[in-house]
Amino acid sequence: MHNLGTYRLIGLTLVALVPFCAHGQKQWDASAPSAEPVPGFASVDIGGRSLRYRCQGSGAPTVIIEPGGGVSVETVTTWNLPRGWPVIIRDVAKTTRVCAYDRAGLGRSDKATLPRTSLDVAKDLHVLLVASKAGHNIQADEPQLVTDAILDVVAQVRAKAK
Repeated sequence: MHNLGTYRLIGLTLVALVPFCAHGQKQWDASAPSAEPVPGFASVDIGGRSLRYRCQGSGAPTVIIEPGGGVSVETVTTWNLPRGWPVIIRDVAKTTRVCAYDRAGLGRSDKATLPRTSLDVAKDLHVLLVASKAGHNIQADEPQLVTDAILDVVAQVRAKAK
């Protein structure tokens, strides 16, 4: 059995080590904003809120990447990992135009009123594509087609749930 002095020594050691451990540690919260805005990412106003996005590469079709799982693509870009979205985006950009964005509430994108639905996310993407010209080689009706396709999937899911 340990005495009170041993517990105090362990506690003081842990408190003393915390600043050293935290100093060089990377930010591992994939939904949090990056420490600094990442070069190449831009903000676009989508009606009183802004979303962050980045496009690179050229050609058609334009590939739109919306990471799932609460991941900020801008934040994970700063981690310099040998895998994941930044690597996929870089590789896709070698053959066509690719745009990735952070949904509302992720990374440096503004928060939105909750609760959110798939329709809300689709509308945000539609406005982002139009306002930013992110998919400048996307034909004029294609943002609406994206929204319609998402709505169709939502309707199918709802029908199966009944």
